Amino acid sequence: MKSVFIVGPRTGCGYTTAARDFLKTKRIAFKNIYIQMSDLENTGKLLYSLKVTKKRRITAPIIFVNGKYIGGYSDLIKM
Repeated sequence: MKSVFIVGPRTGCGYTTAARDFLKTKRIAFKNIYIQMSDLENTGKLLYSLKVTKKRRITAPIIFVNGKYIGGYSDLIKM
């Protein structure tokens, strides 16, 4: 994995925290982009309109690997 970006809240989301912890244990560098949970729906609509995803409902975290949207925490673990 070259570059990993996690879009999610600073606190309050267990899956976002788990994704960060997973990457740390695997010694994979990542960057955080913080959003408010209240902005999550708008972020999902933006990704859908940009054709980044075919899903209208987006949950936190939103994870990109090498510039490609891969999904959330469970999708990261599957990779």
